[in-house]
Amino acid sequence: MAGDWIKMRSDLAEDPAVISIAGKIGLDEFAVVGRLQYLWAWFDAQSRDGHAIGVTEAWVNRKVQCDGFAQAMVSAGWLIVHADGLEVPNFDRHNGDTAKTRALGTKRKQKERSKDESHASVSDESRETSRSERDKSETREEKRREEEKTTTANAVVRKPRGSRLPEGWEPSEDGRAYASARGLNPQDELDAFRDHWTAESRATASKLDWNAAWRTWCRNAVKFKRPSERNVGVTTPAAETVAQYQARMAEERAASLQGVTAPPREVLELAGKLRMQ
Repeated sequence: MAGDWIKMRSDLAEDPAVISIAGKIGLDEFAVVGRLQYLWAWFDAQSRDGHAIGVTEAWVNRKVQCDGFAQAMVSAGWLIVHADGLEVPNFDRHNGDTAKTRALGTKRKQKERSKDESHASVSDESRETSRSERDKSETREEKRREEEKTTTANAVVRKPRGSRLPEGWEPSEDGRAYASARGLNPQDELDAFRDHWTAESRATASKLDWNAAWRTWCRNAVKFKRPSERNVGVTTPAAETVAQYQARMAEERAASLQGVTAPPREVLELAGKLRMQ
């Protein structure tokens, strides 16, 4: 026996052959399908190839309790009459161990395919979700780096830029006192300071702190001892000739050497001649 179940289509009631059988015997399609299932189950249990020896059309009508049912099946091509019995065509396609094994295998493959497709869909969704999460994570990381760059850039202390000497600039009282304490005439130094930095065209003409520049100017005036940068009342080259200035410098030099070594006679004679010019 082939087993306790048979394969039937879910839309069998709509098959044209079923509709034809129903029309010939005067029953509805559902009554026909029920009788077909009952008859095919008998063939599946009692035969191996759908061929039933010694079975007649009259027996089929009696089996399904419907006159003319076998003749209607023959007319529809679903039953073949032989001299030795009846045969269900294409029996191995739908019934028997081979057909059932094939049907089960097909169903199992369909389930596996459906499961694989479901897993694939889940995997695709997971990948899309992972990709989306990764994109969001990368976007957040890029935003964080940009914010860090902005914060760092804002935190960087920009190097201050200097400015040229403002018109009419003057040192503070402390600045003037700084010049006087070093034996300089504050006003003369201020005039020279203004003229110098107003005329200067190089980059050094821009200062961050002009008061500091003033103090540097005063220190340099003392360091280099420019005659024009001494106190008022001190003789300068502007008040004497160059020759007189040179003679005075020679005398001062000679006087500074007294007590150490007597000045050479030639030096004293030269000083006298220069003074007389």
